[in-house]
Amino acid sequence: MPYPGFSLGTLDDAGPSIVKLTQTRIVIRWITPEGLNITQDIEVLGSTAADTYVRITMIVKNNNGAYSYGVGIRYLWYLKIACTDGSWLRTINPTSYWLDTEHTWYQPGFEYWEATDDPADPTLIVCGSITEPLALSPQPTRPDNFTFATWGRTSPGLYDNAWDFTIDPNRKIAGISDADSVVAYYWGPRTLAPGEEISVTAYIWVLTPKPVGGFIVDSSYTPSSDGFWLAYLWLVLATSCMLLVFAVHKVLRRFGLISSVNFGLKKPS
Repeated sequence: MPYPGFSLGTLDDAGPSIVKLTQTRIVIRWITPEGLNITQDIEVLGSTAADTYVRITMIVKNNNGAYSYGVGIRYLWYLKIACTDGSWLRTINPTSYWLDTEHTWYQPGFEYWEATDDPADPTLIVCGSITEPLALSPQPTRPDNFTFATWGRTSPGLYDNAWDFTIDPNRKIAGISDADSVVAYYWGPRTLAPGEEISVTAYIWVLTPKPVGGFIVDSSYTPSSDGFWLAYLWLVLATSCMLLVFAVHKVLRRFGLISSVNFGLKKPS
């Protein structure tokens, strides 16, 4: 549901155009009837598994000469690691225990996060930026809110609630059957006067399998013995507002990654 005071719409009717398309990069632009210029820039950086990052940048500029607009951006990343929907998560620097329940951080102070299918015997370790990696350009934009919660297989979930979502700190979303965990980045909503813009960037990358240590929150957890040697990673950047066109998948298909972003547009008073 939209954030209070915002309307819900689709970008399908906003004249999407592909500005740039290469083997490793796609830039898509929309222009809304309100005069908002929205650009999504997705790029695969690196040439090996060890040095590869996926950069996702969103830029929203208010080209309306008369009105200010409230604009919010959310990245919703659905993690499916080695056939496991309910991934575990921990924060890095400072490093937390492995988490299996819903958490939210306002102005998060850690550098990045890790997620895995099995903390004791990981198939893959997926990482996402908060303030690191600073060596990349543009540097990641620290979100106003970072949330680890359920996708929504069992309502309520982040898929059905774009902005106004309250976590349940006792809700288990990893390490059990029917678990379905996601991460969400929130920036804003912020007011953009005519000519102003907001730009946000996040990175996601994968580490080679290795024991990751740390403690498991749920002491009753028993490591899986399924042994997914043919692992795959499915990362869905999704929202209830819109899905990106097939070109995103064409660029990122070797990573199994699909992307989309949610917007709320506040009507001028």
